[in-house]
Amino acid sequence: LAAFRRAVELDPRSARAHVRLGDALSRTGSPEEALAAFRRAVELDPRSARAHTGLATALYAMGSVEKARAVRGRAVELGHDGAEWRNSAEFGERGA
Repeated sequence: LAAFRRAVELDPRSARAHVRLGDALSRTGSPEEALAAFRRAVELDPRSARAHTGLATALYAMGSVEKARAVRGRAVELGHDGAEWRNSAEFGERGA
């Protein structure tokens, strides 16, 4: 986690660094911080499907299901294939 925080410190305008930090924060059980990291990634790179995917997952983890679905839709529009959402009940839908 420290390495991802350091990457953001070294390059605060890197959407990729914020996405990686968000991923690490999600894995360590820090959904609020992950949400902030993914939001910043989307601000820095609004066309990043990966940033939108992370944001959708973080929103869902925080209980914002409707917002998560909207952001997930945007991720798919940007080219994300949604593989991790298929065959699961994530976002309250099957086969989404």
